[in-house]
Amino acid sequence: MDPAAFAQSSPEEQATYLAALLEGPALEPPLGTTSNFDHPGGSHAIGYGVVLLGSIVAALAVLLRLCSRALLRTFRLEDALLLSALVSVSVYKRLHKLSKLYRVSMLDTHMSYMNSRYSQALKFISGTSS
Repeated sequence: MDPAAFAQSSPEEQATYLAALLEGPALEPPLGTTSNFDHPGGSHAIGYGVVLLGSIVAALAVLLRLCSRALLRTFRLEDALLLSALVSVSVYKRLHKLSKLYRVSMLDTHMSYMNSRYSQALKFISGTSS
């Protein structure tokens, strides 16, 4: 539906169109393929593993830098900024998961690898699902 026709339609028609849009695929599937919402494919284990491994490596890198700075007794501004960045990202992620007000949905709820967007409903990607 083009924007002009959408703007001139009734609120009920707009709501029906938006509901149908959210139930449909996030992207149009390529020619010769169909959307499969029941089994979208991909590997959630790989997605979670990559995020977990990256988090561990980042935390170890920060810990090693802070330990070396403590041995040298030379803390600088960039060390404080590095630590505050790591802490603020960790706190944000925890608060973000507790809050239902804002959702980035795909990375927070469905970390997966090799998962096609045309096999996922738009409502799960746009953060509009509860």
